[in-house]
Amino acid sequence: MADQPPFDLQKYVDFEKAGWSEIAASYGEFADRIMPQAISALLDAARITGGQTVVDVGTGPGYAAGAAAERGAEAIGIDMAPGMIAVAKENYPAVDFRDGSAEDLPVEANSADAVISNFGYLHFGDPDKAIAESARVLKSGGRLAFTIWSTPDRMQYMGCVTGAVMQHGDMNVDVPVAPNPFRFCDPEEAEKSLQAAGFKEVDVGEVLISGRYSADELFKSLCQTAVRSKALLQAQDAPTQEKIRNAIAENGEALMKDGLVELNMPAVLVSAMKA
Repeated sequence: MADQPPFDLQKYVDFEKAGWSEIAASYGEFADRIMPQAISALLDAARITGGQTVVDVGTGPGYAAGAAAERGAEAIGIDMAPGMIAVAKENYPAVDFRDGSAEDLPVEANSADAVISNFGYLHFGDPDKAIAESARVLKSGGRLAFTIWSTPDRMQYMGCVTGAVMQHGDMNVDVPVAPNPFRFCDPEEAEKSLQAAGFKEVDVGEVLISGRYSADELFKSLCQTAVRSKALLQAQDAPTQEKIRNAIAENGEALMKDGLVELNMPAVLVSAMKA
């Protein structure tokens, strides 16, 4: 097997930015039942209350920013994908949404009471710089909180859906090398990285999430929930795609409840306070 090519930050960012804009309109068909489940715990970890300024990084369709606004906060949602910003503005017209990246936030220094990110850190090209940017915009004593998916061995979605792709698909597809999406599942790694950026009182916990879908919805989710899985699936020929579809249905049979596949998908919740 050939060695993996080196990580190219700009290539990765360009790929992600274009890809998330492309799937923005259909993203909610799957994500609406999953992503918001972590938001209450996320806002609690950031200690969001009325009157605060809250920055939601990688806002996507604006779920977390909208929820923060509902608590009375002044919410700012930021995303690098113009398509996602357009959807977020439709979902929450009263919220301030801005184009921008996690590594270069369009927010003044020392102006935010909290920075949150609901599953954004899975996709940031430079997570350490994103953490440093959060520290820059936070006031002293402000809080950072973010969620990511747990490791594949704990994610039933990975076994049922991603496993089918890995079993039948050609994985030699020209997609950019990505940073490790599970890096901050390791409490020691999370604490080390956050402390290096000036945070203290680092906490790493878990949020239980589940979803119920038909096998066909799970197959469609490959093109709705992540740009890498979409590129991977679309690179397969029609017979291979059909094998993947059938394998998802077979994998889901053991998880069937009342005619739908029920998946447990725990999330990791990381939080800390700026010193």
